[in-house]
Amino acid sequence: MSEVSAEQFAQRVINANLLDERQLESIWSELGSREESSERFSLIALRRQLLTNYQVEKLLRGDRSGFYYGGYKTLYLVGSGAFARVYRAVHRDTGEVKALKVLRSRYSHDSEETQNFLREGRMGKMLQHPKIVPIHDVQSAGRTHYIVMDFVEGRNLREFVKIRKKLRAEEATDITMQVVEGLDYAFARGISHRDMRLSNVLISSRGVAQLVDFGLAATGEKPTSRVEEHPNPRAIDYAGLERVTGVRKDDKRSDIFFLGCMYYNMLTGEPPLPETKQRVQRLSASRFRDVVPINQLDPELPQHLVMIVKRAMQLNPNSRYQTPAEMYENLKLAKKSLSTQVAVTTQQQPEIPITIRTKHSAPVSSPVATPVHSLMVVESDVEMQDLLRARLKKRGFRVLVTNDPTRAIGRFETSEHEMPAECVIFSTRELGERSVKAFNLFGKLRNTRSVPAILLLEEGHSKWRQDAEVAAHRVVVQMPIRLGQLQAVFEKLLAST
Repeated sequence: MSEVSAEQFAQRVINANLLDERQLESIWSELGSREESSERFSLIALRRQLLTNYQVEKLLRGDRSGFYYGGYKTLYLVGSGAFARVYRAVHRDTGEVKALKVLRSRYSHDSEETQNFLREGRMGKMLQHPKIVPIHDVQSAGRTHYIVMDFVEGRNLREFVKIRKKLRAEEATDITMQVVEGLDYAFARGISHRDMRLSNVLISSRGVAQLVDFGLAATGEKPTSRVEEHPNPRAIDYAGLERVTGVRKDDKRSDIFFLGCMYYNMLTGEPPLPETKQRVQRLSASRFRDVVPINQLDPELPQHLVMIVKRAMQLNPNSRYQTPAEMYENLKLAKKSLSTQVAVTTQQQPEIPITIRTKHSAPVSSPVATPVHSLMVVESDVEMQDLLRARLKKRGFRVLVTNDPTRAIGRFETSEHEMPAECVIFSTRELGERSVKAFNLFGKLRNTRSVPAILLLEEGHSKWRQDAEVAAHRVVVQMPIRLGQLQAVFEKLLAST
C-alpha cells in the first residue's frame, strides 16, 4: 500500500467514479495533509463507508474496470464459479442492492456460451416464486454480459452444510420442502433445473431457502454429438446418471435424483456420490450404483426419512418420485412426525472451555460478577442475533445489534465523547471473513483502536484465527461457548482498559 500515495489513490477513485468531490474533500480535511499514504486515505474511506475493501483492493492493483455494470456499482465479490462471478452491487440512482451475475470474460468471446448465459437470464425472469431467487434484468454491453437478481443475505447450502457438518432431521426436511416447492413451480411450467446441487440453493439469514441458476435448463441441451463428447461441466453429473439409467438426456426426473442426493447430504453430512473433478470418474456407472445406503451411514435416522431418500435416489427413474409434488407430500408427513419427537433445545450446549488467544493473557475458564455494560454484536444471522440479545439482556447488558461490520465501525466515527458500546463482538457465523477484516480494521482506527473487541469464530472457521490482529483488549474466541464463559471474557477485557 505504501507504494501508492494518497493523491495517486484519490485520482484512481475519481477515474473510477466512486466518490464525488464533496466526499473526497471531507477525507482530505480529516487527513490534514496531502502528503499521506494511500493506507491512511483508504482507512478513512472504509470507516466512513464510502469505499469497500473490495473496491480499495482493486484500486490499489490499478484496475480500471469492473467497478460498474450499467447503473450498478459493485461493492464486493460474493462468489466465483466456472462460468461467472457474482457481486453484491448497489444502483447509483435508486440505492437498491442487488446481486450481479457476470459472465467471465473468457466465455464472453464464445457466442454459444454467451447465448446460453443470456437464455438463462431470460428464463429466470419467467420464474416468479418465493422459493426461486428472482431475476430482474439481463444486460449486454459489448462483450460484457450480466444478470441482475435479488441479493440474498446469507450463504449457499453447501457452505451451510460444511459448517454444520450435518443438519438436524427437522431442519434438513424443512429446507428440502422449500426447495421442492420452487422446483415444483418450475416443473408445472415445463422447466427442469438440470443443475440441482447444494451450492445452487441459497439460505437467507432468516432460514428461507431459494433455488438459483436454472442455467442448464435454459441451454436446451439435446443429445448432440458435441454434448456427448464434451458435456458442459455443470451437466456431467446428469450425463453420467442418464447414461447409466438409459433415459433421454433431458429427463426431468433426474432433478428428483439429485434432490435426493442433497437431502442425503444434509441428513448425514456426507455426499452420496464421491466428489471429484475428474470427468471420467463423474461419468462412471459405479459412482451411481455403489452409493452407501443412508441407513448404513446413520442407523439412527427415522425410517420414514430413509424411505424418502431411497425412493428419490432410485436408479430406475420409474421407481422414483415422478414429480416434486409427490415427494413434497411424503416430506410433509415426515415433518409432522418429526415435530412430535423431543427436540434438542439451544440450552443443551457441550461443556467445552473457550479458547482465547491474546498477547498477555491466559484462557479464561470461569465467569466473574457482572455489572451493567453495553455491548455491540455484529452478526447477520437473525436467530443468533435474537439469542444473544435476549440472553445478554437478562444478564443486565445493554445490547446493540447490527448485521453490517462497516456500519458498526461507522457508529463510532461521530462519537468523540461517548462510545456506542464498551465492547464489540464480531461474529463470523454468517459474515465469515468480512468480520475478520472488520475486527482488524477496528483495531487500527483512531476512534476504535482502544475499544475492547472479540472475534467470535464459528465452528469450522479456525483457519482465520491466525489472521486476527490481537492485543490485551482484543481477543479471539472459538465457538461453541457457554454464555457464562463469554461473560467472563467481557469482564476481563473491560478490566484491561
